Amino acid sequence: MFGESLVRRSLESLFALIDAGENETELSNLLRMLRGRVAKNYDDLLTVISASADSASIRWHEHGLRLHRQAGVSAASAQHIRQIIALSQNTLQEYVHVRGKLQGGNVRTLRFELVDEKTGERISGAVDEMAEEKLEAVRFNSLCDVTLTPRLDVLSATGEERTSYTLVDIHMV
Repeated sequence: MFGESLVRRSLESLFALIDAGENETELSNLLRMLRGRVAKNYDDLLTVISASADSASIRWHEHGLRLHRQAGVSAASAQHIRQIIALSQNTLQEYVHVRGKLQGGNVRTLRFELVDEKTGERISGAVDEMAEEKLEAVRFNSLCDVTLTPRLDVLSATGEERTSYTLVDIHMV
């Protein structure tokens, strides 16, 4: 029914995640490979399952073929998998390195703005508390090497995806 569509690939990925179960290595590798919002969406699903104090299962039978898949997660297993995901998020964290001019920073509100030297793009966001002192030491309008962590946000009203950034390190060049 779905051929080699995005729906089929998504279902196969969901089954792979459920099949990985509580195997930390396999689950971490899958989440690293799938990237994006997968870990958060899977964690959201597991939150609902663990709150239900019951198990959940999914079946997939493709009409006309002998393909039949079934997988399930218990409430207790869902809670344990959520803990594995939370621990693995630290290792899955992506970093973006940018060289640009610091246009502004506020140590009271922990916000920053810089302009990427290569693209001219304005990048703004939050400042990690651990980088606060480094931000204070940088002069405005100076060229800096910056390390950012991106986070994909989805606006619930429109479904629009937006990337927000947290500055975790900054050094003048």
